[in-house]
Amino acid sequence: MSNVAEAMLATTGAVRHGVNNLMMVVLGNLDLILRAAPEGSAIARQAGRGREAADRLGALLAAYLALPRDPGVASVKAGVAVRGLLPLLETVAGRAVRVDDEALPIVLWPRPEVPMALLGWALEVSGPDIVPVLHLTPHAQGGVELVPHPASRAATAAFAAAAAACGGSWDGVALVLPLAP
Repeated sequence: MSNVAEAMLATTGAVRHGVNNLMMVVLGNLDLILRAAPEGSAIARQAGRGREAADRLGALLAAYLALPRDPGVASVKAGVAVRGLLPLLETVAGRAVRVDDEALPIVLWPRPEVPMALLGWALEVSGPDIVPVLHLTPHAQGGVELVPHPASRAATAAFAAAAAACGGSWDGVALVLPLAP
C-alpha cells in the first residue's frame, strides 16, 4: 500500500465520524424547517432542495470515505457495491454513470483495488459525448462479469490488479469477480 493510501486509511475513521456528526446537524435542522414551513411555500421548497443536496452530499462522502475502509477481499453483492460507489463515480466522470445489473450472487470484492480501478475508468471516460456504463452480468463459469464501457486504457492495469487480488480475471474487456465461498 502506498504512503498516500496509508495516510488516507489512517485518517478516514476520524473524518467519517466528523462528517457523520455534521451531516446529522444539517439534516436535523433541515427536517425541522421542513416540518414547520407551510406546505408549498418558498421556504419549504428551498429547505426541500437543501435536504436533497445534503442527501447527495452524504452519499458522495460515504462513497469517498469507504474507499480505504477495510483493505482486503470482502464478500459482497457486486451490484450493491457498485451502486455505493455511484455518487463518487458520477462526480469523477462529471455526468451520470449507468449501471446495468441483474440479480447477482455474492462475489469476492478486493478493496481498494476494484473501487480505484472504477475511479480511474470514470476519470478517463469523462468526455462530454460519452455515456459511461457499467454492465454487471453473471459469468458463465460462476462469478460476475463487470464490463466498463467504453473501455479505458489507463484503467487496464488497475483492473488487472483487482483481478489478481481476488483470484479473478481481466481480459482487457471484462473483470470477472469469483463467487464468494
